[in-house]
Parts: sequence; C-alpha cells; structure tokens
Amino acid sequence: MQDLSPRDKAFIAMDQSFSSLFVVGPPAAGKTTIASLAAARIGLIFRTIDEWTPRGRPMTDDQVQLALASFFSSAAPSGQILEFSYHDYQRLLADNTYPTFSAAKKIIVTSSLETCMARNHLRSSQVRQDYIERSWRSTQLLCKVTSTASGNDTIVIDTTSTSIDEGVEAVIAFITRETGDRGYEGNEPTI
Repeated sequence: MQDLSPRDKAFIAMDQSFSSLFVVGPPAAGKTTIASLAAARIGLIFRTIDEWTPRGRPMTDDQVQLALASFFSSAAPSGQILEFSYHDYQRLLADNTYPTFSAAKKIIVTSSLETCMARNHLRSSQVRQDYIERSWRSTQLLCKVTSTASGNDTIVIDTTSTSIDEGVEAVIAFITRETGDRGYEGNEPTI
C-alpha cells in the first residue's frame, strides 16, 4: 500500500461527518475495486451490497430486492462509501424508496456492456447476463440524467478508458471536495 499524501492524512484527521457517498453502476464495471481502494487509502469505511448476497448462484430480482433492503437498513447516513448495483436506478430514485440514496452524492462507475460481460465471465460468482444488461442500460440513463442536472453531486468514471488508479484518484478528489478540503465549483468532468 502506498504512503498517504499530506492532504490524505489531513483528511483522515478531519471530522468525517460528511454524508455517505454511493458508488453505483452495472455489475463488473469496477465499482468495488475502485471504491474499496479509495476507502482504504483515506481510511473510510467501505460497505458493499455483496455482504448481503449469496455466493455461487446468480440472484433473482426478488433476492436483489431483499439484499438491497438489508444493505440500506444497515448503511450509516454519514462517513461511509456504499456500493451496489441495481437494475432500475430511475425507479429507485423516482419512488424514493431509500431517501438516503436519493439525496446522496453519487459516483457512477460504468464500462462498456461488452467489458462488463467479459469481466463477469471471469468471476467465480457470476451475475445473470440479463441482469447485467438491464443494470447497464439503467446506468446509462442515470449518467444522462445526472449530466444534465445542475450541481456537483455526481461524477461518472468509465473504466473502459480510465485506469483503476485514475478512478481511485477521482473518487478521492470527489470525497475531498465533499468535505470542503478543495474548492471545486460545478460538476466534475466525466472521467
């Protein structure tokens, strides 16, 4: 593990009472890798929906719903990086099922559908292909909606063209901006 920069050390010493951030996107886009590395580097708690999902068999939509409910019931409203995939982000936001998610800042990690499918085939616990397709399409719509929204509450990281290290740096910069350590204005560019 690399040494922390003075900025990162200062961030860890700060009061970490900022709102929890959500990392979302299709399965196999790189969400867990990027978010867990960023969290470890700056000393934040990282939680993933994978903690509530069975391993070894693809999940049904009902199982995803149950896991999501468990995930949100245990998610802290502040100071954490929280990661999950879902098949209908627009409905999740429109229904406001989880107000914490609706109001939170988001990091969208995506990749090409082909890349997600190829990475999924390498997993020991694969996700259903139709679920990846639905989640990928929903993620693309979420990217379009957030790119036209005003404010600076979302960044998009595309791992088709962005390295893991660049993604981690983007997440750290976004978190640092969230805590007021840096003075960014407006939306961050899509990476």
